[in-house]
Formats: sequence, structure tokens, C-alpha cells
Amino acid sequence: MIIKNAKIPCGEGWRTVDFQIRDGRFAEISDIIAAGDTPAAIIDVCGKRVFPGFIDTHIHGVYGVSFDDPLCDLARASAFLAREGVTAFVPTVTASSGEVPPSLANIAAAKTITGAKICGIHMEGPFLSPQFHGAFDTKTLRLPDPDFLRSCAVASVGLLKIMTFAPELEGSAELLKAARELGVSLSIGHTAADFETAQAAINGGARRVTHLFNAMAPLHHRTASALTAALTNDDVTCEIICDFFHLHPETVRLALKVKTAARLCAISDAMSCAGLEAGEYEFGGRAIIVDGGIARLADGTICGSCMTLRNGAKNLLEIGVTPAEVSEMCSLNPASALRIDKETGSLEVGKLADFAVFDEDFEVCQTVIGGEITFSREDPQC
Repeated sequence: MIIKNAKIPCGEGWRTVDFQIRDGRFAEISDIIAAGDTPAAIIDVCGKRVFPGFIDTHIHGVYGVSFDDPLCDLARASAFLAREGVTAFVPTVTASSGEVPPSLANIAAAKTITGAKICGIHMEGPFLSPQFHGAFDTKTLRLPDPDFLRSCAVASVGLLKIMTFAPELEGSAELLKAARELGVSLSIGHTAADFETAQAAINGGARRVTHLFNAMAPLHHRTASALTAALTNDDVTCEIICDFFHLHPETVRLALKVKTAARLCAISDAMSCAGLEAGEYEFGGRAIIVDGGIARLADGTICGSCMTLRNGAKNLLEIGVTPAEVSEMCSLNPASALRIDKETGSLEVGKLADFAVFDEDFEVCQTVIGGEITFSREDPQC
């Protein structure tokens, strides 16, 4: 397959190239590729923008599917995400009953998905701060337990890649040790930790922060906190929700200035309501009300998001974040977090041909995963 006239991220702007796909990977990327004598499908995208496929490492559900449901329709979610330009995702689950979530085994057993690929599992909780529990029911929270983590890793058949935890909780040091042994990345979040406690966790291997600014003590000029540690450590990569409800656009700009795009990982934090109309939904047995593009609990607490990563990328571009930075935040950095950046996450020769084609309104025209067209919009303009 040859893709012609693709406008790809390059520095602060764009570069128009052709690329050839062979055996599911990028075989050549250059200014002009001739068709040659070998028959090949040629797709002219006519100068449309092409990004490496987006990778969502924090997503609770989408399009009516909740990943906490052990019988959830992963194929439905995967197909919808492909239509949104997402080529890989990490279903995010919770432990609401205090037992190993049965959804882990369901996700691990998913073998026949033909849309966006499952590249891991993210567990958000139950080792979270009661003070910054967010939308989580405090009755479901518990102290860190390395054996529980090991049981979850076994149930996921090694697919558990990320776990959010509050490092100030008793038992966190032992949890960090177990996580290192299992190859699970611990992410600081839903935390009341002070700077020293957060820094100790970072020194112990927690090099990730869950949804920066949200569900943690705010920045204060006289009190250093986990947020201070997240912002001042160059080795820490921070998740950031770019729906512009969780964070003001200028707060996103601040994060970019302090951390740079190289240390920010855009996420959707999407719930099952993402992609659906306003109304009432559920998360962890609690009612969620979606109105005006915001999901809230009955008490007004923001509960996840209703957007996909495509919406976040569009928001970033609209406030002047460069295409290359958006590509880093939405594709390469998530791939690095999952240790699959040698295979995917950028438009490079030798990597898997995972990418999406966008029109001027940033709607997806085509999504290609492993060199196969997974989604193609029926629109003459595409």
C-alpha cells in the first residue's frame, strides 16, 4: 500500500510526504514514492493531516461499554475507538468489591478484536486516598497490599501494566517493590501526599502521575505537595486530561511550559458515556449525570470525561500546541509508557503502520492499524 500526499507533524508545522507500507509496517517515508512495477494499492489523501495512531492509557469505557463489566463488549469499544483515530488503548478498571476484579480476566481473554488494540490494563485503585477519592466510593478503598497486586497481575495474565496509588498510605513501599518485580508501573494519584512522601515514591520507581492537578492537593506557595514533586521531577511523566473541563486551557499551557510535551501523556479518562448523548449513566454503582459535555456525580463532582483522545488532541491544536507536540503527547509518550515505542507511536520506517487520517474539522477519515484499513468514512470529501 502506498499513501500519497500525507501531511504529517514536523516541528511546529507539517511536512507533506508519501509512505509505503509493506508487511504491516512503514517500509519507506519520503517526499515522493513512485508506484513502480509492483502492483500496490494507492491511496491519495490529498494533503489531509496524518497522525500516528493515538494511544489511550487511561480510559474506563466508551460508547456504552464499561471496562469494569466482566461481560463488557470489548469489540464494540475497540471498533468505536478506531473510528476516533485510536489504534491502541489500555482499559482502566477499578476494584470496587475489594476482590480481584473479574473484568481483568475478561480483558485478558479478548483475542478477536479487530479495531483498536488492547496493549495493557490500568488499575485505578483501590489504594487511593480517602481525602482525594474523586468519584470513587470511599467504602471500596483499602491500604496497599502487595499480594493483592500479585493476584491482579496473575488474573490479567501479565496484561496489568499501570496501577494508580496514593504513596502516603501504609504499605506503599512494599507495593512499589512488588510492582517492580512484576513489571507494573505505579502511578501517583488520588493522593494527599506531601512533597517528601511523593519524592520517596518517585525515588522508589513511581515515575508516573495520574491526571495531573486532579484528585491531589493543589499547588501552594508555602506547602510542597505531590503536585510539586510531579512538576519538578524531570524523570516523571504526567497524565493530562485535555477536555478543558478538568483543566483550564491556560493550566494545560502551564503544564507544557514546566514539563514540556516530552513528559506529558494525554489521556481521555473516558467513561462509558463517551460517544453517547446527554443523560444518566453509571460508574462503580453510582449515578453519573452527563450534561453540557461534562460527567458529574449527583453532588457535582466531575467523574471522568465524555471525550475521546481525538477531542483532546483537537483541543490542544486549537490552543497552539504544535502538531509534533500533540503527536508526542497522544502517541509516542503513551507508547513509551507501555514500552512499545520501538513498535508503534510514531511515523517511522520499521514501525507498525498505525495511523489515522484527519479532515480539516479533525474528524477521522481513515484509521489504519498494522497496515490494515480498520475504519474508513463513507464521505466523498475523504
